[in-house]
Amino acid sequence: VEAKDGDEGGTQRYEMSLAQAVNAATISAVGTTRGMPERAVTIALATALQESTLRNIDYGDRDSVGLFQQRPSQG
Repeated sequence: VEAKDGDEGGTQRYEMSLAQAVNAATISAVGTTRGMPERAVTIALATALQESTLRNIDYGDRDSVGLFQQRPSQG
């Protein structure tokens, strides 16, 4: 995936595995199917990319799990 780098006009390249691409597509499809605004889908993708690099994590810091690293103990 290549993305423009803000006002600088450059591009950044990000390579992802098939599993990461499927996870990104799933997030996008769910948001779109539910009628969420494009901005909401973008925020969801950015959050999952930051929190788990789009990997469905089932290990780590206590009970932080999943793409968004949600903690059931925190509600």
